[in-house]
Amino acid sequence: MCIGVCKSHTICLLTGSSLDASKSTGPRGAITLNNHTSTAHVLVVHGLGKPEQDYSAPLRKRIERQRPDLAERLTWHSFVWYDLIAEREERLWHKLLNNSQLKEHRLRRLVLTVLATATSYQSGHRSEHGLYQTIQSHLISQLTEIEARHGDVPIFLIGHSFGVLVLCNYIWDWQHFNLIDKHSTPLVRLENTIGFASLASPLPIFQLSNRNAAAIRFPHPRVRDFFPRSMEWTELRRRVRWDNYFTPGDVLAYPLRELSDSYAENVNEDIAVGVSSFLPWQPMSHLYYWSSNNVAEHVTEQISGALDALELRR
Repeated sequence: MCIGVCKSHTICLLTGSSLDASKSTGPRGAITLNNHTSTAHVLVVHGLGKPEQDYSAPLRKRIERQRPDLAERLTWHSFVWYDLIAEREERLWHKLLNNSQLKEHRLRRLVLTVLATATSYQSGHRSEHGLYQTIQSHLISQLTEIEARHGDVPIFLIGHSFGVLVLCNYIWDWQHFNLIDKHSTPLVRLENTIGFASLASPLPIFQLSNRNAAAIRFPHPRVRDFFPRSMEWTELRRRVRWDNYFTPGDVLAYPLRELSDSYAENVNEDIAVGVSSFLPWQPMSHLYYWSSNNVAEHVTEQISGALDALELRR
C-alpha cells in the first residue's frame, strides 16, 4: 500500500483556477475559477505548511507560457487542506516561541510542520474525526462538486510533498478496500486520471513500516475510455504517465522506482530537477517546486502528451 495507514475512503482534492473569473467557493479551503469548456482538468494538492491563496499559479503560468493553448484546454482546481490543521499548528508554534532561547527561522518551522503534520495524520487514520479522514472527506466533496459542474471529465494530478501522500492514500483506499458504492463514480475514485506529477515526494519515509512497498495501480484501466480504442496499452502508458520529480538536495524528496518492483511498474520515471539557483543543495529547496522553470518544462511535456492523445479520440 502507499504508506501503510490507509483503511478508509478519504481523498484530497484541489479546486482550482483558470485565469479568468467566475469564482465560487466549495468545501473548506477550495477555490474554483472557471470560464471555458476544457479538454481536461488539473487537480493540485499542496504540501506541508500554509500555502499561498493561489499557490499553484506560478507553475500554471509557466506552463501556459510554454504552451499558450493549454490555457483554454485545461481547468485548474486547487485543494487547501492546511486549514484543517492550521489552528493547532499555530498554537503549538507560538507556545514554543515563548521560550526566548529558541530562534524563529523557516527551517525550524518546516521541521515542526513536517513532524507535527505527519504525526497527526498517521495517528488519526482510524478515527472518524481524525485528520486523515477529514482531509479525505473534503476531497470527496470537491471531486463530487467538480463532477456536478463539469461531468465525467479526465483529470491530471499534481501533488507536492505531503500532497503526494494524500493523493496516493486516497487512490489506494478506493483500489483496495471495497469502497465502491452507489454514491461513488469513476471521477470521485480518480479512475479518470490521465497523468500524475508527484513533486518532492516523501513517500519512502512513510514506507519504513511496510515490509513490501506497494504502489497504487497507475493508470486505472478505466482511463482507456478517454483515448482512441486502437491505441495499444504500451502507447497509452507512454502518454498517461506517473512522473516523479525531486531535487537531489531536498532531504524530504526522493525517487520512487527503486522502492520496489511495484513502484518500478507504476512510476514511469524519476526525474531530478533544479528548483532554485540559490538553493540547489539546501533543505529549503523543498518549498520552491511551484516556481521552478525546470519543473514547469517537464510537467508541460507530461500534460501535453496526454492531452494530444485525448484529442485523437475526438
